[in-house]
Amino acid sequence: MSEEQQNDKKQVNQQASLLLVSNDQGMLHVLPPLLERLEKFHYPVVTAKSTEEALQKLAEGNFPIIMLDHTFSEMAEMAFLNKTKEMHPDALRVMLTPQPDMELPEKIVDRILDRGRVMDSAFQLLRKEKRRKVGKPSDLNQLFEAPEGLRLLNALLDLEASRINIRTVVKDKNKLPSMEDLEENVQLLAESGFVQKQETLPIIFKCPDCGSVNYTLTPMCPFCSSRKLKKGVVLKHLSCSTTDFKSAFEKDEQLVCPHCGEKLRQRGGDYRKMGTLVHCEGCGEFFDKPIPKLECNSCGSTYSVNEAEWERKEVILPNKQKIKKYMHTAAILSEIEKIMKKRGLYVTRNFVLTDKQEESKFNLVVYRNESDYVESKEPLVIADIGYHPSGRLQEEIRQFFFKLRRSTHPPTSFYFIASPSLSQSAKKLCEAYDINILEIELPEDAQKAMKEVFNSINL
Repeated sequence: MSEEQQNDKKQVNQQASLLLVSNDQGMLHVLPPLLERLEKFHYPVVTAKSTEEALQKLAEGNFPIIMLDHTFSEMAEMAFLNKTKEMHPDALRVMLTPQPDMELPEKIVDRILDRGRVMDSAFQLLRKEKRRKVGKPSDLNQLFEAPEGLRLLNALLDLEASRINIRTVVKDKNKLPSMEDLEENVQLLAESGFVQKQETLPIIFKCPDCGSVNYTLTPMCPFCSSRKLKKGVVLKHLSCSTTDFKSAFEKDEQLVCPHCGEKLRQRGGDYRKMGTLVHCEGCGEFFDKPIPKLECNSCGSTYSVNEAEWERKEVILPNKQKIKKYMHTAAILSEIEKIMKKRGLYVTRNFVLTDKQEESKFNLVVYRNESDYVESKEPLVIADIGYHPSGRLQEEIRQFFFKLRRSTHPPTSFYFIASPSLSQSAKKLCEAYDINILEIELPEDAQKAMKEVFNSINL
């Protein structure tokens, strides 16, 4: 070993650590993550399966805390604790025991902890970590499986885009969850293809004073800003230059100038049609285009379109086909989960298994009990589900196969669940990959299909 390597090893050995000594593999698996999170045990954890291995590590490293699990013989424990007193006199010695009131020789153990309570806390932490990992690939699963999940899905199915005023409306408002929850998750839903967001047209104008979008469009005179306007067909008498609405010239089914009384017989000779114009009663002017103003119905302010704040909102358009597909497969998985739990099995949905530094998410992972789940033992059953009206699920089957190949902890059984059924070509692919098939059309068909699964795992 080179001098540089020796220095590196010495530096590593001098790093302060907590030494956990136990011959219980479960303890060595579940307790270190808890200890490393506790502020009073803020050291990285080094484990030893025997007192001999522990003494060897004590000789090489720096251990301010030594924790001994009360699973060895009394003679071995006393000998070990006395030796640690010699090797690390300043270390804090902690004993984990199911009898926290047991008597021990003075000055050998500094603290006694209740082994059962410590393990319960460790298991709770691991459960939380596992649950967090379940949702890691996509929080969408957690969103839909929450108490409001089914209501949210039904609300999405109920959403329709009203093309009249460009907004999203709900036919049955009783199906709608809190809008705050819906708005928070729109981006996630859009990224997953469950909804599509489209910007509204036309633009929404907001009052620059109060921000209200409740306004009245008010036309005004470009000369005096009066609102007293009238629109109509305008004529002009060429002899006296009288200009007025056609209705003012009409008398006994003839056109007569209201100013001089002359009859108007020929268009272009006696009079000219000026077109449809606007007349201001305030200043008397005629003009073709009034100035459009917006009058806020909330605060009374008057402002132009340029003075208003412009805003575009988004319409939520649901992908109803994808939502119905998700709800169908989720209902089947929920029924399978109920059946499995009745047999005493531990079931996880949308679970992530990490193997060879790669993560693979499976729709259903089943363990014999919760302890096997927490300790990451081999699962009994792994399953994925796919839906296609014609059963063309070859791509989903390939993905399932490659995820299984990456796994270093193969399950006892693995199944691809097809709904409503598989096409012949998809079945041949399953045979080539040696993948078991479950064809389940409806959730109520799951009970019959699960008999094959239980036979395969001897239940």
